[in-house]
Amino acid sequence: MSLRGFVSVCDSINDWVGRTFAWVAVPIALLVLYEVISRRVFNNPHLWALDTATLLYAVHFMMVGGYGLVHNSHINIDIFYNYFPKRLQAGLDAAQYLVLFFPFFLILLYAGTDLAVESVAAGDKTVTGVPIIVPVMKTLMPLASFFILLQGLAQFVRSLHLCIRGREI
Repeated sequence: MSLRGFVSVCDSINDWVGRTFAWVAVPIALLVLYEVISRRVFNNPHLWALDTATLLYAVHFMMVGGYGLVHNSHINIDIFYNYFPKRLQAGLDAAQYLVLFFPFFLILLYAGTDLAVESVAAGDKTVTGVPIIVPVMKTLMPLASFFILLQGLAQFVRSLHLCIRGREI
């Protein structure tokens, strides 16, 4: 597989994952609407609703991280960066991936896998007793880390190629 093919496959996978998990926002909104109506109209709040909405938002946030990398939607502090030539920008990006990005997400993948295995084995529950959400969320941590690492690798390849060859893939 060529570098262009690899980058394209990574982009496609993370684009699909991001578009799929973006739909998690719909049940979050419906759950919050249900809880507001239940609390304000019927004076019947539910402890599990906030836990569930928070955990679903965490799943949503984690699983669309690679999508954010594909579409360059993460925040950059680029006071000086924009004034540099494209090749230097790409070199700085590649160095940043090596020094900051990969170590962080590799540790998150490793630690997240341990947490997921322990959570599933112990049958973790939330404080309010919702049993299924915690193990699922902790299982999605290493999965999200994997997808973000995959996209980070594609971005690193892009940056390195531009830095060395002087043209984009």
